[in-house]
Amino acid sequence: MAEVGLASHKMKMTLTEANEWVLKLLPHYEAVFTKEGGNPGLPFDQVYDLQHVQPLDFWQKMYEEVKTDLMSEGLKL
Repeated sequence: MAEVGLASHKMKMTLTEANEWVLKLLPHYEAVFTKEGGNPGLPFDQVYDLQHVQPLDFWQKMYEEVKTDLMSEGLKL
């Protein structure tokens, strides 16, 4: 989320442009808001190798997939 926020700032997005992004991305994530209990995420120790403080393979893969999708939509990450 921080990376997206920084990218939108660097792109000098207006509030209207940012809202257009939100509306474009909402269909991908809105199911989280209707799930029982929402999406609490995962604890740090379940997504990172604590010895090396590196993301686990499945977590890194998910990050890269989302980043690629956002970049293909035009976000300059």
